[in-house]
Amino acid sequence: MCVQVRIREAAVEDLPAVVALWKELMDYHKVLDPIFTRRAGAEETFGTWARESIEGDEGCVFVAEGGGEIVGYCQVRISKMPPVLEVEHYGQIHECMVREDLRGRGIGQRLVRRARQWCRGKGLGRMEVHYSVQNPAAGEFWTKTGFEPYLRTLFMAP
Repeated sequence: MCVQVRIREAAVEDLPAVVALWKELMDYHKVLDPIFTRRAGAEETFGTWARESIEGDEGCVFVAEGGGEIVGYCQVRISKMPPVLEVEHYGQIHECMVREDLRGRGIGQRLVRRARQWCRGKGLGRMEVHYSVQNPAAGEFWTKTGFEPYLRTLFMAP
């Protein structure tokens, strides 16, 4: 499928498509690790959170639009460092999703570039992203995009 894609800031009208892509992302990750199982009402909660990013100053959602539909999105928000560190704030990408049939065409890279521009415009000198180690394709994508590891999160059942 050959689709011209444009990257733009999301509007409130884009929320149903963004939520649908988010559900697809979560369902994919649930297969890798059940911690990603959505709770009842999660779509509405995510929609409210994404709307805050669209309408507020503390976050932004970018969408990839092609063929008259939303085929990808990236949500970035300003996060706080612990109060003992000199750097107070950073940009955190919470999700970046491109429809499966359009992956590998640079759309995700373009979404992340827009998120970087947004972070620079907010005066942020650092961006972070978390991804599941159960998803090696995500690790490859984020490394290819220029992210480098600096912390490792471990978990266990109490």
